[in-house]
Amino acid sequence: MKEGFRRVGILDDIRGLCVVLMVGYHALYDLVDIFGLDVPMFRWGVTSFARTLVAATFMFIAGITCRFSRSNWKRGGLTLLAALALTVGTLLVMPSQQIWFGILHFMGSAMLLFALLDPLLSRVSTGLGVGLCAGLFLLFYGVEWGVLGFPGLWEIALPQRLYTIGGLFPLGFCAPGFFSADYYPLLPWIFVFLAGSYVGIPLRDSRAPSWCYPTRSRALTWVGRHAILIYLLHQPILFVCFQLLIRLVG
Repeated sequence: MKEGFRRVGILDDIRGLCVVLMVGYHALYDLVDIFGLDVPMFRWGVTSFARTLVAATFMFIAGITCRFSRSNWKRGGLTLLAALALTVGTLLVMPSQQIWFGILHFMGSAMLLFALLDPLLSRVSTGLGVGLCAGLFLLFYGVEWGVLGFPGLWEIALPQRLYTIGGLFPLGFCAPGFFSADYYPLLPWIFVFLAGSYVGIPLRDSRAPSWCYPTRSRALTWVGRHAILIYLLHQPILFVCFQLLIRLVG
């Protein structure tokens, strides 16, 4: 964080809560998809919605905190290195759960794009920026499914050739056979990140409501400030714990 800025405590609290929810979701995912246990709650549609909501919250907060960073180039590069380590780890240890462009890949790429485009983005007012991001998110929401708009509601088909080029998966254009256990392409999610970057301006400049700044939970704050480390380590720890538990029970 840049010197001279007030820390926004509510961001650490919310990010910490999201980390806790993420670990809980992945625990259910491991039990069902890896260990083959029947967990009815995991089959409910609400868990999938909650997963997407938590991921979008991470993106939004990451966009906000870009306004506080000393160097988004460095921050983005380090995040991409962590993402690369995650890809290599999943390929070596658990190929069936390989991750090619998950939330960490998205975060690192979004930070670098923000660093590149910030001079242009800063020319747009906060309200207009958030509004444009919301509209563009809705427009590009269906890219992963081959359309602009919302599949089944209103949609415009995109050229299918875009989905035959293997290297375009970071943008949301997935070639046949592509798989990533965790997948958040730049389209449409970059607009959630950029919307957060606009909300970060009044927070950075101490123009947000006073209740945004105090810390409410030391535990959640600690978790929130170590989100990337927890993200990288929690799955191996969960896997080992479940293996031991199943052996003890079995």
